[in-house]
Parts: sequence; C-alpha cells; structure tokens
Amino acid sequence: MFLLLCGTGLAIGGIACIGSLMETSAAGIAISAILPPSTTALIVGVVFALFGVIGVLVGLQPIVFDTGEGWFWRTWRSPEKTNPSLTSETAVLLTRVRAIQLLSKRVENSDDNTFYHCHEINLVLNDGRRIHVLAHGGLVRIREDAQTLSRFLNKPLLEKLFL
Repeated sequence: MFLLLCGTGLAIGGIACIGSLMETSAAGIAISAILPPSTTALIVGVVFALFGVIGVLVGLQPIVFDTGEGWFWRTWRSPEKTNPSLTSETAVLLTRVRAIQLLSKRVENSDDNTFYHCHEINLVLNDGRRIHVLAHGGLVRIREDAQTLSRFLNKPLLEKLFL
C-alpha cells in the first residue's frame, strides 16, 4: 500500500512537471486550469515526484541474510561499509541470533471498530533483544517465510499467534 501511494505521488509529480512545461498538451491545459501559473505546477510536481522517489527507495530497502559474511542487515549498504556496532536496529551478526520469532497481533481501528491481523518476524538475540525483520498481513505467507528462515539459519522458530 505504501509503495502504491508513493508510485501515485511519483506519477502525479511527473504529470504535473511535464504538463507545466508543455502547456499546450492535455495535461498542461488540465493543470493550468487547476493551478494557472505553470511555475506553481512545476513546483508541486517536483514535490510530488521527490516524495514518490524517496518513498519507493525506502519501501524497497533490501533485507539481507549473508551467511558468507555472517551478517543480517536491512539497509541499502552492507555492515562492512557502514561499520555498525555488533548490533543495531538494522544490522546484527548472525552469531548473536538465538531464534526466529513469529508474532501476530490484532490491530484495531477505533474510528469504525474494524480490525486486521498483523504478523511480524523478528530475530531474537542471545541477550533477549529483538530485531525486526518484516511485517505482513498474510499469515500463511509469513509463516512460510519464518519456517524457511528458521531452516536457513538453523535456528528454532518461536510462534506466538493470536487469531
């Protein structure tokens, strides 16, 4: 959903920028009817496009389990390049991982009394701290991912599911 929102922002920004530069186009005429000065449309377009690009980059951040180097990280750069401490919120040595944790929780919307289930995978470290890996709404898929990760890292899977 987040990536869809960012992609929409990117599309609106691109159309606004192009339309403001080509006032004779259909997009340019439509935008100039809403925002008459083309410079305003260009500024709005650039803002939307920047929001979209930043959002897409954040939303597509890789999740890496590098058994060759012995690291987990959830950033664009490997720990060797960023020199983190032995544990941070985005990187940890795999030797410090004790187990894989699969949690679920019920998230309620107080405005309209609706709810949904959110499931997450965490790494449980030797000192008891947890490092977030990912969250997802689909129980079947995230359970498969947690089991695969547990086998890959040869660590026990701890499940705590509330449905």
